[in-house]
Amino acid sequence: MSDPVFRIRQNDTLGHLEVTLGAPGIGEPEELPEDASVRFIMRRVGGGSAKVSAEAEIVNHTERRVRYEWQPGDTNDAGEYIAEFEVTYPATESTPERVRTYPTGHRLIVVVEPDLG
Repeated sequence: MSDPVFRIRQNDTLGHLEVTLGAPGIGEPEELPEDASVRFIMRRVGGGSAKVSAEAEIVNHTERRVRYEWQPGDTNDAGEYIAEFEVTYPATESTPERVRTYPTGHRLIVVVEPDLG
């Protein structure tokens, strides 16, 4: 499977990045729990600190769809970034709080294309 690529123009903030997390892995619930939390993390390819590390939202628990709304400053630097969604599954009576990072099996690439104006 090739890495999915999302393109956005430098300094644009209108719109969002929405993905389906895919089928649950071993030990994961079929649906995202109502009280799960999600973070969107994005850093430049090649390293460095995170450009974005912010709360994202669950759009559809059953379909496992999550979304991040672009904020001012997220896209001010043109370049290629690696992105991920980090889901925190709440503790239950039988399990502690757990974290899973998506996508699995490939990378999510965000390309911030230079603004011509």
